[in-house]
Amino acid sequence: MIPLEAGRPSTALTGSAPLSGVTLGQYQVGARIGGGGMGAVYKAHDRRLDRWVALKVLAPDLERDDAARERFLMEARMASAGYTTVEWQNRQGVRDA
Repeated sequence: MIPLEAGRPSTALTGSAPLSGVTLGQYQVGARIGGGGMGAVYKAHDRRLDRWVALKVLAPDLERDDAARERFLMEARMASAGYTTVEWQNRQGVRDA
């Protein structure tokens, strides 16, 4: 979902500047709707499929953390595989929209 540079999210996209209003590929990024230790979550419109999605962006300080990137990719793989709920202890579930 996020353009990559050498296998990592582009720092131009994951820096401290908000992404609201930016177009990333097929996604028109809207308001920031959440965030935490792993990164920020934005409401985004998937223009190709004409649907609203949650778009998660990895925090810049985790770009070089192999374990964090692997967890981030695992979440994306699970979501793309059709899992409708991912649960973590002390966290809300992540639901496919």
